[in-house]
Amino acid sequence: MKKTIVLYDDSRIPDRMIRNITGNKSFGDTIYKRIPLRERTRAVAMQYPVCAGFYDLTEEWTEKSAGFALLRLYSNMAIRDEDAFDVLIEKSVYAKECYQIVQDGEIAAVIYPDADSFYRLKDHEQEFQMIRSNAFLNLAEVPAFRQFITGGFDARFFNELSGDAYTVIKKSTNAEKLRREYTFFHLLPDEMKMWFAMPFDFRETSEGASYSMERYHMTDLAIRYVHGAISTEEFREILEKLHRFLISRKGKQVTPEQYSECMRELYVDKVRRRLNELKKSPLYGKLNDLLRASGMYDGIDALYAEYSRLYEKITGAMKFDPVLVIGHGDLCFSNILYSHEASFMKLIDPKGALTEEELYTDPFYDVAKLSHSICGAYDFFNSDLFEICLNDDLHFRLRVDCDNAEYVRMFGEFLDRLHMDRKLIRLYEASLFLSMLPLHIDREKKVMGFLLNAAGILKEIEHE
Repeated sequence: MKKTIVLYDDSRIPDRMIRNITGNKSFGDTIYKRIPLRERTRAVAMQYPVCAGFYDLTEEWTEKSAGFALLRLYSNMAIRDEDAFDVLIEKSVYAKECYQIVQDGEIAAVIYPDADSFYRLKDHEQEFQMIRSNAFLNLAEVPAFRQFITGGFDARFFNELSGDAYTVIKKSTNAEKLRREYTFFHLLPDEMKMWFAMPFDFRETSEGASYSMERYHMTDLAIRYVHGAISTEEFREILEKLHRFLISRKGKQVTPEQYSECMRELYVDKVRRRLNELKKSPLYGKLNDLLRASGMYDGIDALYAEYSRLYEKITGAMKFDPVLVIGHGDLCFSNILYSHEASFMKLIDPKGALTEEELYTDPFYDVAKLSHSICGAYDFFNSDLFEICLNDDLHFRLRVDCDNAEYVRMFGEFLDRLHMDRKLIRLYEASLFLSMLPLHIDREKKVMGFLLNAAGILKEIEHE
């Protein structure tokens, strides 16, 4: 039976508004749910028995195409309906002439019966017989791209997000968690509500709970940060907005004992509990051995011991004002929606609260969350933009695919404005990576990346 080779054409240049989201990346290199669109398309195409191969149009593919039909697929066309795409790729096998596959008035793909037809007629696709299709989503259209990329929520474990062009519906089998998020907003003082997306229509059933929010057609900062699409000028504007939010948080005076108890719960007890939880995983022994093989620490217990030593040393040398503030509780880039054009920011997915008392937290915690996105490259781990390499000295080392030096420098100035000690924030940032380990156990490489990242942060603090 004759088969088809898919040729991936990544030559169409994204619109300026799309490049504001993805930087200078092509459609094929755009990351969606941790995977570049090129690789996502490859995985879909190769699942069909009639697909004999998937090649970039720029690759050397001619010698591999003998006896095969060709399906030239433009990269701005994301496969939306796999059944409809199945019809197209099956048709390509039997093609005796060239066809243009058109969706919404634009050529989405082209069928060639063989390589010779491609080379003779590749510049005449407008003249080919037309096949209409609804298999694709045209990512070159800015509204479609925004809705597509902002629908890429990484809702780990229990969350499900759906909706339409106007609303987002968040569902969870963990009804209490959603109730806490919903109640959080309605407990906020009025002057702080402007910063948060408002949840409404809370519903609870025997299967879980849900609430709705307005859909904002803008991306979270994580998507744009990992694509290198945030200029230093815009980053300064973002920090200015965040500074305004942080200094606007309502605070309350507590006793030194109450403040110390809050600190230990966030940065010591929680880390210890989470590491004990990690020890129950079958993966723990492997992680422990790999951390030893890195040459950085003699296992996870040794890493935690060093963290505890630095915690006591750094916090013991500082004097803290015993004030708690109303915090977001998870102020990482993926929970910050921002439009540069409108200078508009909304915060989503707070930690949640059922009582006014639970709104309050340590003032440093939100800032540590920002640090683990900016300095700690947290969102690059979520997008799988890191590698664990074996060096010439046979030690494992972490390599993250980001160039964040200037952003880290600007964040340091941001901390100075807040009168927050840089070393303390990085220490708290390390605690976040350690406490997240069991929460990401479904992705083993990511957990190891977090371990090496936390170890690297502690080494930096120690050397300073």
